[in-house]
Amino acid sequence: MTDVGDRLHLLEGRAELAHQSLVTLLAWCEKHGQYREAVTIMLALIQLFQDSGHYLSSLPLILKCLSFTQSFTLESDQAEVLLALARVHLHMDSGALGLAVVRQVLPHILEHCPKWLQCEAYIIQAQCLLSMAKGGSDSKAFEPSTGSSTHESFHVLRAINILKQASDIHSQINHHATGKQLYYLLARAYDYAGNVEARNAAALQFSKF
Repeated sequence: MTDVGDRLHLLEGRAELAHQSLVTLLAWCEKHGQYREAVTIMLALIQLFQDSGHYLSSLPLILKCLSFTQSFTLESDQAEVLLALARVHLHMDSGALGLAVVRQVLPHILEHCPKWLQCEAYIIQAQCLLSMAKGGSDSKAFEPSTGSSTHESFHVLRAINILKQASDIHSQINHHATGKQLYYLLARAYDYAGNVEARNAAALQFSKF
């Protein structure tokens, strides 16, 4: 969600052009010692990879960006990069590792980072919990099943509570893509928990985005 103009290419379905433009900008920034700007561009590139579903391809850039943020004490940027790392863990069916990463940076995010990043942190945390409940990180992880264990139900209820916190934050920013993801997850979590009324209410909110 980094505000870089070339990200518009992705929104218009021109991911390859966005990638080329950002790589060129990154090389220029590194050559001229513009390291703060380089971090901003790397964050945009990481998002470009992950929005396109190429999570593993984003990993080398995540590690490079982490090195930059540590070297120049850019704590809020580092927190954003670590959320991207949590998404990689989630994509690799390692919800527990993703959850651990989010928890590591959550205190800083809640105290120092913008609302959209706070909301994103809660959403990723909930995704990790839902993945842990069902043993996977893809869409099948959210399918309800009979005979779920108390352990699984505990993760789902925790995810619901976290998504409610995200919803409170989202009401202050009303970001389209974030809201769509938030209420989709909330509807699926309620569906798994067997709360049809709450599921339908979340689905109605989802339909508004």
